[in-house]
Amino acid sequence: MTKLRRNHQDNAALTARVSSLDVELRAATLVLQQKTNALEITLAKILDDNIVRTVLRDMNADMLSQIAVLEQRLVTMQARHSQENALTSKKITKLETTDAKLQAEVAAKSFDIATIHYEIAKLTPKQARREVNQRRST
Repeated sequence: MTKLRRNHQDNAALTARVSSLDVELRAATLVLQQKTNALEITLAKILDDNIVRTVLRDMNADMLSQIAVLEQRLVTMQARHSQENALTSKKITKLETTDAKLQAEVAAKSFDIATIHYEIAKLTPKQARREVNQRRST
């Protein structure tokens, strides 16, 4: 009987110990589950961050490509503008040369006219009329 009681006490102690270990196991399982959940959330955030980084990297590459295209267009436009400026400068130079020639011709003609007026002024009225008529006919 004593042996039975002792076995019974040992069984009760073992049952209590098993129950205690079960509680500890459940608590440890709960802690591990919480840590797993936290790690899954962290992993999801990291994956989202990586996706965002990848998207941003792709967008950055696209923007750099667009910038390169725009810079090339700018260089082309600047070259074209430079050529147009050179052509315009040449045309302006030609026009200025033509203008100078015409002004010289006008000055020469004005001098000729002034000379003629001076010569006519020295003539008598009858001679002046004859001179004017003669010049008109030639």
